[in-house]
Amino acid sequence: MAQISPHTKKGDNRHFLQKMGTAGFLLLWAVSAFAQVPADGLRAEGEKRWRDALVIYDAALKDHPDRADLWVREADIHAALGDTAASIHALEQAVTYKKGDAGLYSRLSQAYASNGKPAPALLAIQGALALSPDNPDYLKAAGQLAAWKGDYEAAHVAYLKLSRLHPEDADVWQHQTDRAASAYKNYVSRRPDDRSGWIEWARTESWRGNDAGALSILNRMEKRLGAGADLSGERASVLARASRPSAALDVLHPLFAANPQDTNLQITDTLARIGYGDERGARATYGSLQATTEPTRQIAGLSQQLRLAFGSLVQPSVNGYSDSDGLRIVRIPASLS
Repeated sequence: MAQISPHTKKGDNRHFLQKMGTAGFLLLWAVSAFAQVPADGLRAEGEKRWRDALVIYDAALKDHPDRADLWVREADIHAALGDTAASIHALEQAVTYKKGDAGLYSRLSQAYASNGKPAPALLAIQGALALSPDNPDYLKAAGQLAAWKGDYEAAHVAYLKLSRLHPEDADVWQHQTDRAASAYKNYVSRRPDDRSGWIEWARTESWRGNDAGALSILNRMEKRLGAGADLSGERASVLARASRPSAALDVLHPLFAANPQDTNLQITDTLARIGYGDERGARATYGSLQATTEPTRQIAGLSQQLRLAFGSLVQPSVNGYSDSDGLRIVRIPASLS
């Protein structure tokens, strides 16, 4: 798994405080009057007396152990001094006394991850998601950590929700497709009767350029679970991305006739007709899409494809378009077993 950035890199706080100077200390002192952070502690931080600052904050926490803000200050100082274990302990205390702060759970998760502990890191980010379930950064972290831990079912849930909530976020797929594909493959091996797992696995393979592998996955799904509109719609989408517009339109025809207002089908139909060279049909479907759907980067990408195909001498490059909003797909050999 790709390394997850630690919540505080060694020396970051020290570098900041060294630059802070007298003006910065006065600002911190003014803030302390409102937040009731011990002024002596802030002065010690401003003078780079880290150990003294910890002693002062420890004394304050003995009287008021529920001061999450002081635990966070201690966590930052310990991290700056390179004491990861003490920093994690301080963040655990902060979370204990401020359970409604998703950001604290996220920081704790990152601290665990930076210390090579994926299991507690996953539990912590799941705590953040319980408070902020649609946060894309938390969902990305949950998918990464679950795959790192080997919990492919949890990874599947995180990536599935992420793809549904943020399909326009190119970063989601640019950096996560390889990891997501591995997670989905393992999930399907554990839950072979879950249709959504097969669909998301195929979609992810297609988005990273492995269209042959995606079609193979869909064929295997059909043999095991039977045909369905979900499978046919995904097959059409893969065929359109794979520069097989005629085959895509053949699959789309009965689906589109039954549900002409379906956004995903409209997108696939437009893309396939661009590849087929059917300007009138592509513009008609795209016009309907604009009339019934809120603008997104994905729809804007279709507009660009239309201009390239029919508004200039530049030929359309269907392979260069993907559902991840213009992310360039580089083909890789089909290697799924």
